[in-house]
Amino acid sequence: MMIETGELLDCTDFERLIWLRDRSSGMRAVVAIHDRTLGPPRGGTRLKAYTNPADAAADALRLAAAMTFKFALHQLPWGGAKAVLLGDEGWGDPELRRRRLWAYGRALSELGVDFRTGPDLGIGEPELAVLREASDRVEGATPHDDASAGTAAGVLACLEEALGDLAGAKVAVQGVGATGGSLARQLAERGAQLLLADVDEARARALAEETGGKVVAIERILLADVDALAPCATGGVFGPELIPELRCRVIAGTANAVLTDPAPDTARLLAERGILYVPDALANGGGAVAITQPQPSPRETVAHAREHVRATYQRVQARARERESDLWHAAWELAHERLRSVAPTQDPC
Repeated sequence: MMIETGELLDCTDFERLIWLRDRSSGMRAVVAIHDRTLGPPRGGTRLKAYTNPADAAADALRLAAAMTFKFALHQLPWGGAKAVLLGDEGWGDPELRRRRLWAYGRALSELGVDFRTGPDLGIGEPELAVLREASDRVEGATPHDDASAGTAAGVLACLEEALGDLAGAKVAVQGVGATGGSLARQLAERGAQLLLADVDEARARALAEETGGKVVAIERILLADVDALAPCATGGVFGPELIPELRCRVIAGTANAVLTDPAPDTARLLAERGILYVPDALANGGGAVAITQPQPSPRETVAHAREHVRATYQRVQARARERESDLWHAAWELAHERLRSVAPTQDPC
C-alpha cells in the first residue's frame, strides 16, 4: 500500500524531509530531520531496497523520530535525523556504487543544515570511507567496528540488568551482521547459550562455529523458547499477531523501531504477557554514545558505551517502578521531560 508521506508530515512534528537525486549515477536518497531541540541533527544512513520512494521516506521519518527519542533518553546533545539510500540492482556494480556514494556525500555537503551521518543497515566501513572522501558530514572519530561493538555492549548491559548473570542464559539473536554478530560474541564470552539466525545462513553457521551457538531457521527464531530474544535485524517485528506466540522473558536488541505502530499499545501488550521489553532507544543507545563520545582506546569506548547504557537502564527502571509502568512508557516519559527541559513549549516526540 502506498504510504502518503505528506499526511505523515502533516500529523507529526518533523522539521524537514529532503529528497536527493543524482541523475548521472542514479543515486536517490531521502534525509529526514525530526527535531533539533537538543542540538544539531545526527543519524545514520541506511541502504535498502524499498517498494516505492514513499516507503523510503516513511522509513526515514520513523527512524528520525526514534533518534530524537534515543538522544533525549540518553541525554546526548543531538537532534534526531535519519537518511536512507534507495537500493536497486545498480548498487551491485562496484564502480557505480562508488559513484553513487560520492554523489550522496557531495549532496550532504550542500544540504544547508548541519546534518551529520554514520553507519546503518547496508552502510559499513568501506562505504563510509568513500563518503568521507566526498563530504565532511560523516562521523569519523569512531571506526564502524567500534560503533557496532558499542551498540552491542549497551544491549549486553540491558540483558545483564534484566536477567542477572548471563552464564547459561538462553538467548536468541535474530540477525548476526555487524551489531548482532558483536552481541553474540559478547554473550558467548559471558557463557550464554546462543540460538542464531540470519538471512545469510552461511554467516550464521560461521558465527555458530565461533561461539558454540546453534543455527535456527530465520522464520523460527522469534518463537524460540529462550530467556531473551535479541532482534538485531530490521524493525517492525513485534505486533499483536506475534506477541501471543512469543516464548521469551526479555526482549532487547540492536534493531531500531521493532514494535509495530502504535508503539505504546504494542509495548503494553508485551507487558501484559509478562515480557520485559527494553525499548530499542534504550537498548541500542551504545552506538550513539560510542560515536559521539569516543574514548582514548576502542576498549575504553566500548566500556564507556556499556556503562552509559547501564546507568540509563537503571534510571528508566526506577521510573517504571515509581509509576508502576513498563520500561517503554517510563523511557518515553523521561525523554519528553528532557526535551521539555530544553524547550518547555515543545513536545516533538
